[in-house]
Amino acid sequence: MLRGLWRAYERQLAANRVRTQMATSCFLWGAGDVLAQRIEHYEAQNKGFTIDQRRTLLTAVGFGAVFVGPVGELWYSGLEKACRRLVPGGGARFLVTKVVLDSAVMGSMYVAAFFAFGSIVLEGNGLQGFLQKMKGDFVPTYAAELAVWPLVQTANFSYVPVRHQLLVVNTFSLLDAAFISWAGNQHDWFGKIMGRLGLGDASRAAGAGGHIKEQ
Repeated sequence: MLRGLWRAYERQLAANRVRTQMATSCFLWGAGDVLAQRIEHYEAQNKGFTIDQRRTLLTAVGFGAVFVGPVGELWYSGLEKACRRLVPGGGARFLVTKVVLDSAVMGSMYVAAFFAFGSIVLEGNGLQGFLQKMKGDFVPTYAAELAVWPLVQTANFSYVPVRHQLLVVNTFSLLDAAFISWAGNQHDWFGKIMGRLGLGDASRAAGAGGHIKEQ
């Protein structure tokens, strides 16, 4: 069965790579959002759990299919070609260049794009809401992404053909989509975690210090 599914996926990928990546991203981002909602429900300690179908549909189609699928396909194909020109001959420098560019460009754009989508489309808070979200949560969210994705991409770029690299990213994105979706629908998620670890006062003090410096 799994072999048959893989062959069907390969046929679709060969026929239309962008469309196939869009469908895969749509499914995984929808599943990731349902998982994120489940986490939010558990945190709230509510007895009844009902999926916010509007949010899941918008996340799956509006972000997964429309943004992650086509942009991811174009990015990984283009990244391979660009790095071949920048660092001909392959080797360690080629791999490091790919990972650094992916983390710096795609990684940061990915977080910012979902925050924009969440603030403007899901919550209807407009540009001001997006800027507020970026100010409060971009740095800790991007830092959390950098703790995981460079390791994943090092293995991905080393052993996986370019045509399958987005599939690897999409597979790992099932959990990452849950995290990003959860973080995108929280206010100061980093502060929440610090509070649970008993570091809330230190975190608030650091934030206050930064605010004083800004003034």
